Amino acid sequence: MPRRSKASAGEEVASLREQYAAEHGRTRELEVALERARLEVEEAGAAVADGYAAEDEQAVREARERERSAAEAVTELEGQLAGAVIRAERAGRAVDEFQTERARDLLVEAERAARETTAELARFAYETVKTWGRYKADRSRVQEIVNRIEPGLGQVNGPPSTCAWERELHELERRFKRGDQLEAPLPRWHGRAWRSQENATAKRLHKERAA
Repeated sequence: MPRRSKASAGEEVASLREQYAAEHGRTRELEVALERARLEVEEAGAAVADGYAAEDEQAVREARERERSAAEAVTELEGQLAGAVIRAERAGRAVDEFQTERARDLLVEAERAARETTAELARFAYETVKTWGRYKADRSRVQEIVNRIEPGLGQVNGPPSTCAWERELHELERRFKRGDQLEAPLPRWHGRAWRSQENATAKRLHKERAA
């Protein structure tokens, strides 16, 4: 039987988040049910008063039974809700703790995904620029044909000389021609580099003073 591949840190945190969402959803369901049960207690209490007002013993007994049943439901739901709140809090802490403990693993996976996304976006941008070139060629060809059909009125009757995305597409084309590269959204660690430099300077000064 083939061994199952180990889940990635991202998959594990996603699973923990799903569990937290489920626990939180259960809490909300219990809150709604508890509110309904409390409303039932109030309505049953009002029915008891109405029964006494009408001197209807049967109505009083039935209302009392409804009130007792609803009160029991309130007590049960309050206990369930308290437990659900604890479970949701624990699930939330589990997500936070995992993200802290496995931050480096999560970063490695996030950086890999960011590089892949950047490469994919660059490919799409390249294809967009190529298609933009064809679009402009099509526009010019249509304009030329209209000029032949309507000499002197081609510019009026031909296609618009610009489109809604003209500026953005022109800028993207310019960037490609200039050789600009799309940077992946990766951490720069400027603060870490600064601290490393400060530590190196401090060590050097310490050695110079000791000498």
